[in-house]
Amino acid sequence: MATEQDSGEFVRGPLGVAERITADGSSPWPVAAGRYRLVGARACPWANRAIITRRLLGLEDAISLGIAGPLHDERSWRFHLDPGGVDPVLGIEYLREAYETAVPGYDGGVTVPAMVDVGSGAVATNSYADLEYDLATQWREHHRPGAPDLWPAAHRDEIESLGEGIFHDVNNGVYKCGFATSQRAYERAYRALWERLDALSERLSTRRFLVGDTITQADVRLWVTLVRFDAVYHGHFKANRHKLTELPVLWAYARDLYGTPGFGDTIDFEQIKQHYYGVHTSVNPSGVVPLGPDPRAGSPRTAARSWAGARSVTAPRPARRPGGGGGRAGRRLTTRPGDRPPLGGVVLADRTPAPTVSPHGRAPGASRWSAMRGPTIRRRRGVGLLTAAVVGALAAGTVAVTTPVLTANRGDPGPGSAEPQATPASVEQAPADTCVPMVAALSTRDRLAQRLMVGVDASDPAGAAAIVKESQVGGVFLGGNETALLQGNRMQALQDASRTPLAVAVDEEGGRVQRIDDLDGDIPSAREMAASRTPEQVTEIARERAGQLKARGVTWNLAPSVDTSDQPRSSVIGDRSFSDDPETATRYAQAWAEGQQAGGVYGVLKHFPGHGHSSGDSHKGSVTTPPLAELEQKDLKPYAALVGPGKPLDGRIGVMLGHLEVPGLTGGNPTSVDPAAYRLLREQYRFDGVVMTDDLGAMKAITDRFGLAEATTRALSAGADIALFSNVTPVGPLLDAAEKGLAEGRITPEANDAATARVLESKGLCSRS
Repeated sequence: MATEQDSGEFVRGPLGVAERITADGSSPWPVAAGRYRLVGARACPWANRAIITRRLLGLEDAISLGIAGPLHDERSWRFHLDPGGVDPVLGIEYLREAYETAVPGYDGGVTVPAMVDVGSGAVATNSYADLEYDLATQWREHHRPGAPDLWPAAHRDEIESLGEGIFHDVNNGVYKCGFATSQRAYERAYRALWERLDALSERLSTRRFLVGDTITQADVRLWVTLVRFDAVYHGHFKANRHKLTELPVLWAYARDLYGTPGFGDTIDFEQIKQHYYGVHTSVNPSGVVPLGPDPRAGSPRTAARSWAGARSVTAPRPARRPGGGGGRAGRRLTTRPGDRPPLGGVVLADRTPAPTVSPHGRAPGASRWSAMRGPTIRRRRGVGLLTAAVVGALAAGTVAVTTPVLTANRGDPGPGSAEPQATPASVEQAPADTCVPMVAALSTRDRLAQRLMVGVDASDPAGAAAIVKESQVGGVFLGGNETALLQGNRMQALQDASRTPLAVAVDEEGGRVQRIDDLDGDIPSAREMAASRTPEQVTEIARERAGQLKARGVTWNLAPSVDTSDQPRSSVIGDRSFSDDPETATRYAQAWAEGQQAGGVYGVLKHFPGHGHSSGDSHKGSVTTPPLAELEQKDLKPYAALVGPGKPLDGRIGVMLGHLEVPGLTGGNPTSVDPAAYRLLREQYRFDGVVMTDDLGAMKAITDRFGLAEATTRALSAGADIALFSNVTPVGPLLDAAEKGLAEGRITPEANDAATARVLESKGLCSRS
């Protein structure tokens, strides 16, 4: 990479080994499964494009993948994350060795992605644009069944036209902002970047993908910059008009893709930040890597947002492909003395407040999907928690870096990203309420539908998708031990059937309450974990389990239980409780919740206000707890410690109300349908997140008193944001009853809108101000 000295503009240097790999023998390098190793880096957006393409097309068995670490020195990208610091297949320490094998005496830039011929150890090509195209068109024989067509012939020209603008103004545009050495060059790049992003946002306000109705290479090109935007480009590269999370359309679009297998699972925000902040010492001389933003948490209002995502998706060669570059190591950025004072020296462009609607003025009532893209598969993600993707996150499950980078190539503008950092001239603005326009875009019935989490039969994927398509509910619940819907990416059909990204929930507590143990192995019960594991070990168990759930399309886990209980193991709570001691239960529940969130799944604490010392099993009939005053001494202590302003899980988790009669609180009503219980949670414990009921459809504490339609309306009117039922039953009559309740004033429009906003936020689709 270089900078043009006269104008102060950043100019990307030429590629060093620009060859192609073809199926017809027209190039020196033929397509052959097992012959090549794709070398990339998690930090690099250019490499990310090739890694995503390989993953989407199912080429993992045909082309192996080597990952260079986020750090490099003057010699090039290096494999410092591999055992012994050597790539296990190529046997090299530095990628430069493969370039020098291809071109003896090579003195050009060493970039990723690079396709390396394993037999000779030589780089076959580092032309990422040709590489992406060839993976899609020349390797078809090795594509997985049902692989997406990333270059559909009908849209080829449109993809190319969009791709040119995305490359010059967005992919490369952020680098032009970050490495400009004159105010004029910076402002020119800054304006071009935001004009292009505004145009893309407007385009996406009425469609899910950039071209056609499936993912194409245009989406891959744009996404690799969006996913890194808040992490590095906003602050590190001074592209600071808005954060991505402040742009409803682009944020939702990015989260939607994040949840798609092949997108979010290729991202490592820790490595992204290490690279950009550690290697670009001309921009960040100290090498200090920022701690924020935390992709798992954020502020109380934004914490529920996490990255999460969407949809699965070969054609004649396009006339042109956007030009050059790649993550480049081994060169210094040259600047004129005096051009760049410490930390940049370029005056930051004005940062205007974020709008509450799309910058293009998408009015309420416009395309629903335009405002509510997000985690199609979570938690994605799904983040959601598309993560969101919001979420999320950026992605739920990444770890902030606290130590300085050890080695770096000074001044090298290689690829990567990190989190948005405020500079002295970039004052943080109050976050916009992006939920208001999203709620306004929904009809009254659809707002009510968002508040339902309905049972589906996991053995009948087609039937489950039909329920979602007809009812447009906000979430589905998978009970029992059937797993067909959790295999073979079948969950995608449910997401595709929903106009608004769907919450997909299970109960996965461990022990006797598990849903994927037959698929991914058994995990201990809560009580066993607390007795035999440290909280740190429980966090790791939960993180791994959440990753398994997320990979199967689950976005919510209705866990952990924070009930304190000394009941026998097999009783209704029993070994589902970590401990009868409130402090132990709190400590382990927090550990589980944080691990679960790190794994990309939204969690729910249960069963408020405490089921662990109740008189019986609410599945079998009415249940009474000790009086409220006694609950406050033990059962309610975990909630007091974990939720509410300033508490560890504030804004990061939901709460489930049990069907419990509480003397001194509810009289003879179950808590799930009694306003007093919701007031207790909202007012005394100051919980502002999403609140849901326990199962209204299959637990006799409710079904012995009310039909499902009446129970649902009572719960929504009492204060539940989400009414849960495991029954596979027609949803229309339930929505009819809820609409009637709204018309009669049992549910107020204001409360309905507020609850809908909390539901959308919990799925990572928006943020309340």
